[in-house]
Amino acid sequence: MFPRILSLLREKDMSVSELYEQIKDYSCGEYVAALDALYAFGKVDYNEERRMLHYVG
Repeated sequence: MFPRILSLLREKDMSVSELYEQIKDYSCGEYVAALDALYAFGKVDYNEERRMLHYVG
């Protein structure tokens, strides 16, 4: 799931729910765990003001 999430976020910033709509074939728990891991690895960031996920690299 990591490559798919990162690929989508490379194209554009998305809200958590907007991104989940693109990744629906995984459970919500798996999705949240993947976002947590990607955030911990420094691959994605969350802009609280805009409420958007952002690809970091």
